[in-house]
Amino acid sequence: MRLNPDQTRIIRYLQESIQQGKRFFKSRHIGQEIGLSARTVGANMAVLARDYSGLKIQPWGASIGTTWMVDVNR
Repeated sequence: MRLNPDQTRIIRYLQESIQQGKRFFKSRHIGQEIGLSARTVGANMAVLARDYSGLKIQPWGASIGTTWMVDVNR
């Protein structure tokens, strides 16, 4: 999969966060950290969940915005 610049920023953020022990993420929090809108993050997370093999990305809940569970793909 060829990543666009937003997806590259998201993946880098997720990889660094996983190394610190985080596993659950909200699109709005990711966006705040890396300077993207929650909508942009959410749309890209859906694509990454479907097509990116480097991380295991799953929608975990959608009460107030989607929570994503992310782990290293083994």
